[in-house]
Amino acid sequence: MRSTGFYIRQKLQWRGRTHKEGVETAAPQWEPTTDRGRQLLKKYPLHEQHSELTLRESLGHLDLLDRFQTPIPDFSHAVEVGVKNWRYLPGLAAWLKKSFKAAKNPRKLIGVEVDAYRLDRRGCSYFETGSYFADQQTSVDLRFEYQALDFKKFHQPVDLLFWFFPLVCSSTHKSWGLPKELFRPRDLFHHAADLLKPQSGFIVVNQGDWEWEESWHYLKSSFDLKEQHVVKGSLHPSDHPIVSTLLIRK
Repeated sequence: MRSTGFYIRQKLQWRGRTHKEGVETAAPQWEPTTDRGRQLLKKYPLHEQHSELTLRESLGHLDLLDRFQTPIPDFSHAVEVGVKNWRYLPGLAAWLKKSFKAAKNPRKLIGVEVDAYRLDRRGCSYFETGSYFADQQTSVDLRFEYQALDFKKFHQPVDLLFWFFPLVCSSTHKSWGLPKELFRPRDLFHHAADLLKPQSGFIVVNQGDWEWEESWHYLKSSFDLKEQHVVKGSLHPSDHPIVSTLLIRK
């Protein structure tokens, strides 16, 4: 069974090779070819030198977040669910720094990933790469932390929650090689609702209208909503529409 690999990774907790940004590409100075991409990099400058893959993923997430025209509720503590290797964190960090003014105390975003010891084609684990970007993007005003953790075991109240492309369909969950018992979207969405403080925000992004409908089915039974804002579109190449939703709870 494919899920056997998951249990082996959890047992060994091997971080693999050290992540070195730019190793996998000979052109770290890659620039976007679309007007939208160039506009995003001008609006949200990424000051570090990044590989093409990191820039592409960062731009994709910047594009999703930049489409929201409604102000995002301010936060001191936030969590993101299912961050994989967090390779797009430079884009997310740039958006956070642009969207929120400096606060008296530093803000913190924790990224959690249940399959953190999965290896990529270079032999680097999600944990190794995600921790690299968390350290790289941490500043005096904004701190990041990568945690190898089942989201159900995360119990810190938060003001803001991100969830990009949650696995709400059993077939997608299975294709990732995750154990059947970890497919519990209803429980995870309810847990997210329990963690969110009043007036806090939840940003969830789905691929395809049917995945959005599945997510909305769980969300509407979990949240006492104050506002809901839905936008469509993305720089991500996709055969299905990308649907981004901002929820603000009462």
